[in-house]
Amino acid sequence: MGLLTCFMQAHAFGWDVSLIPPAILPSASTSTSTLMRVFSGLLGYDSEMLHMYKELGGRELLMRRKIEDGGATSWEPSPLVEAPWSGWLLHLSDLDVIGSTAGSLSQMFQDREAELWEGKCIVGYASPDEIQAGKLLAAHPSFHIISTASKSLPLKDWLSDEQANMFFPIPS
Repeated sequence: MGLLTCFMQAHAFGWDVSLIPPAILPSASTSTSTLMRVFSGLLGYDSEMLHMYKELGGRELLMRRKIEDGGATSWEPSPLVEAPWSGWLLHLSDLDVIGSTAGSLSQMFQDREAELWEGKCIVGYASPDEIQAGKLLAAHPSFHIISTASKSLPLKDWLSDEQANMFFPIPS
């Protein structure tokens, strides 16, 4: 069965997906970004790619530093926060490089919940009254996540039990 078909079937069930790279590097190139672009285009989703890097901490996963004119810095929501608000398809590229930090996101991935700044929270569902109060932000129903591993690192046992429970694995 083709990768795109597997992605469509997992999506029909409402599952987030982890694309598992082959154990032996293939001779043909596989472009995960092209696969994500085609998949999101077929479903009519806006998509965003969030590249992971080793030094990325939990705070930087939720907020991104913005340097304003004059050199002042402020924080703005990262794509990991904007995606649930907007209903984007979020591609977490190179999830394997952040190691155990990925485990801190399990509540976001499994329950669609995350504690944000200033007492705000993203939740899977909130009543209109709770949203009006301003502290709860409901995740959009079309928000989905696809994670992929880095191709530049040798494949090792990166998919821990904790991470395996966050995503539906699809072998490439």
